[in-house]
Amino acid sequence: MPIKADLRVHMKLRHFRIIDTLATTKNLRLAAQHIGVTPTAISKACLELEDLVGVKLFHRSNNGMLPNTLCQRVVTAGRRIDSELKNLMYDLSVLNSSVQGRVRIGFQAPSLNREIAQCVADIIKNTPNIKISLEYGDRRQLITSMERNELDFILVNLSGLNHHDRLQSHMLKTDKCFVASIQSLHDMPEVIEKWDSFVEKPWVLPVQGLAMRDRFEALILAHGLEMPQTIVEMNSPMGAREIVALTGGYGLLTLSMHEQIGHVSNMPPNMRFLPEMELESGIVWAKDKNHSPVADFVRDYIMRTIRPEE
Repeated sequence: MPIKADLRVHMKLRHFRIIDTLATTKNLRLAAQHIGVTPTAISKACLELEDLVGVKLFHRSNNGMLPNTLCQRVVTAGRRIDSELKNLMYDLSVLNSSVQGRVRIGFQAPSLNREIAQCVADIIKNTPNIKISLEYGDRRQLITSMERNELDFILVNLSGLNHHDRLQSHMLKTDKCFVASIQSLHDMPEVIEKWDSFVEKPWVLPVQGLAMRDRFEALILAHGLEMPQTIVEMNSPMGAREIVALTGGYGLLTLSMHEQIGHVSNMPPNMRFLPEMELESGIVWAKDKNHSPVADFVRDYIMRTIRPEE
């Protein structure tokens, strides 16, 4: 059933706050006390909104005001709007105060290449007084540099960082790994099942210590197999495709890398991905450190802009 009125025109922010508070307290008097108005005002606002949407949002009983499914949907929408308004107020306050300074970011997350490039471009376009330095390096080196206050935060694979008491992290993206030659793509179960035909070829792999390499080795060894004899190790994906093509060998790819390089083979529709070869990349910072306002601004912008796929 269509609603009676255009909510974009007739609904007010106070409706969201009142409905949220009433859904939480389930009591007119308690909701009124929390907001600082009379119970009559709460009841009137609730009836106004129910009239706008054309349905009841609460079941009224001796036990109080019980929110129904539609009411919970209104509450969810209101909280999203409230969150966006808070973000807007923060951005405006930062921009109005002419935020400026240098932000030093460590980077070792190839799956985030495109998203981070877009974030950096947007930030320097809208806030020209911000200077951003991106330092590419090994994850352990980047963590050490951050702990020495040489970096404000880092963008890296999040595997195994839970034991670092000083570090706070936020996941931005999950990526899946598979194997590729210059002509074809192969999922991990196929590679394991037919390892004898794969192991004889040259392999281009990340250097040891990078999450993709470590997980691949663990997967191979867990199945009682041996690593290839001929391996070219690289600490950057740049040039890997050319080496794979020239050697006729294989390399590890993620879905993000496949999209970025435009591999000649399309992704097979029945490609199987193993949980142990999924990589979580995100942003990491020292939680016991006082960060500059400009570093907080850039970090928060990245976290709000790059949202993990659900």
